[in-house]
Amino acid sequence: MHVHKIILGSILLLIQLPAFTQIRIGPQFLTEVVQRSDWNPAAMQDVNVQVSLFNVQPFLGNTGFTVNDALVEVPGTDSLEFSLDQLLSKLDETNVIRGDLELDYIGVAINVKDLGMQFSLNIGSRVHSQFGYDDELVGLLVQGNGAYIGETVEGGPQLNIMAYTDIGVSVAKKFGNVFQVGGRLHYLNGAIAVNTLNHEASLTTSPEFYQLELELDYELMASFPNLGVLDSLAQGVINETGLRPSLNLANNHGFSFDLSTIIRPVENMELSIGAQGLGQISWKNNAQKYSSQSTNSFEGYEPKNQGNEPIFERLLELDFGGIADTLS
Repeated sequence: MHVHKIILGSILLLIQLPAFTQIRIGPQFLTEVVQRSDWNPAAMQDVNVQVSLFNVQPFLGNTGFTVNDALVEVPGTDSLEFSLDQLLSKLDETNVIRGDLELDYIGVAINVKDLGMQFSLNIGSRVHSQFGYDDELVGLLVQGNGAYIGETVEGGPQLNIMAYTDIGVSVAKKFGNVFQVGGRLHYLNGAIAVNTLNHEASLTTSPEFYQLELELDYELMASFPNLGVLDSLAQGVINETGLRPSLNLANNHGFSFDLSTIIRPVENMELSIGAQGLGQISWKNNAQKYSSQSTNSFEGYEPKNQGNEPIFERLLELDFGGIADTLS
């Protein structure tokens, strides 16, 4: 009876919590592989010792459109072609492109059956990136500002990139055949971080001269390896000694933890509830803030061709040579 109360309470809690969900496919979601414990620290295997070697798990996803949304039929044929205009019609007001790369170097799991416990160690690297953009901004870039005469396009792109090393240790405990619980502690060592704080931008097309006026309120936080290249670029020259070879990542420390449970209310049925990545990295190594609050005017432009021109050719035609200011 107690187990049923736990299941019911967990379901009711999940119903009340809004969430952004994703569908991902990989070996870590199989029930009989050691990679499962990477995502679910409560997972336990029957063998005494398991070792996983190097593997790569890439992920790429976006909101707002799919590839099929941007394909149109070529009249009189059975072929399809990519249409930027069709893609624009499918975009959401705000869109996000996300890319992740997870490198697992080695993992070891030891199952102590007499205690009903499993101990694990995992070492790897992680890269997470996210780019947010508005549909009107893409429309202006693709169609030209002639479609926005006398109008203002709001919304600046958002950028979030983080790369770090992850060393995790976990413990799992089994209670009979019905209930398992597990937790993992991660030590995180940051390598690179880029994050937009303020990302306000507006582009206004003059109804008289068709010029574009760009108003920026941007703030960017960044932490890079201390190679000296950023200081040199900021000064406009490369220093006499060249790049300094002091690659020091040790100042970017952080910790996070995962918690999860596995419940088997009936035979051949398994429910798992958990939380991941509860923690943060303190970025101190060569941490810099770049900001710009400015107004710039430059000539507008019109793409040479419209319609179904290949996307890369269309974007390569953009000309913003008249812009006078950059982030400073």
